[in-house]
Amino acid sequence: MSVGFSSGEGEVDLEGLRRRLQKMKDQELRQFETAAKFMCSPGANNGQPPRQALVAQLDEARAELERRKTAEPPCRDKQSMGLRRKRTPWRHIESVTHSKNRLR
Repeated sequence: MSVGFSSGEGEVDLEGLRRRLQKMKDQELRQFETAAKFMCSPGANNGQPPRQALVAQLDEARAELERRKTAEPPCRDKQSMGLRRKRTPWRHIESVTHSKNRLR
């Protein structure tokens, strides 16, 4: 996977990078973020500070992940999606109540 996305030496085309990140699937975006994180680590840079272009890519990947995490789900009606809270069967409640009374 290629992490680099720059228009010149030390420059990053932020708008192009943002468009590219928005088109990525969630798994691809997480892989890109992991690769960018490694490229910013001291081990990948022989103890030198990371290049500013790599830091900008990591920041944009994290911003896109955060944007997706806080975005509203496509369907607000949870009942139509089958995401209703399951109700506790009355038999279970009665058995718990009776067992508590027996202990007294």
